[in-house]
Amino acid sequence: MSELEQLELVFYRTQGLSNKSIMSLTGRSSNIVCDWMILCQDIPVKMFEKRIQIGGPDVIIQVYECLLRGSRKNHIDFSSENIEDENDDPLENGKRNYGRRMEGPWVFGLCNGSEAQYFVVEKRDKQTLQEIIKREVILGSIIHSNGWPVYNGIAQHGYTHNTVNHCKNFVDSLTQAHTQQIEHLWRPLHLKVVKNMCGTSPDLPR
Repeated sequence: MSELEQLELVFYRTQGLSNKSIMSLTGRSSNIVCDWMILCQDIPVKMFEKRIQIGGPDVIIQVYECLLRGSRKNHIDFSSENIEDENDDPLENGKRNYGRRMEGPWVFGLCNGSEAQYFVVEKRDKQTLQEIIKREVILGSIIHSNGWPVYNGIAQHGYTHNTVNHCKNFVDSLTQAHTQQIEHLWRPLHLKVVKNMCGTSPDLPR
């Protein structure tokens, strides 16, 4: 394949299209598309494994934890072919997908400017989150977090720690600490994960 054809496959992969859709758009065989999709998965994994610590003296690192979840929209099929009797009520007979809550993983994120790292965590307790911070963030960095108690004591490990109480304001009036940047970066990730959880095709336009 030419470089342009290779880039085309990579582009469709980054758009979240299914293998079937990519095969249809490019005319490539299943084997070729599958091989390239595996390659596209392996490259970022290897890059992530070789990542270096972020931050540094006087560099602000925002941290935030998020439960990726959503609720399905009411989806009731009232089409005539799915109702055997005119008195057959889909709401009463289970022919519905009605507002079921979709629970996703807890994800912990660290943000250095416009760049962010995300980690799926089984627990969002003090030991788990602070171990990630110590592993990923250079000593001397300034940590900005919300006021959740699990972050208490992080300053003892060689960081400056400033918090913002979201019940009172979005930016702390004394330290100017905030988590707005990482919360903004959560949005595309949250939308993508929740959309897939709710059964929405990733092939739909964004």
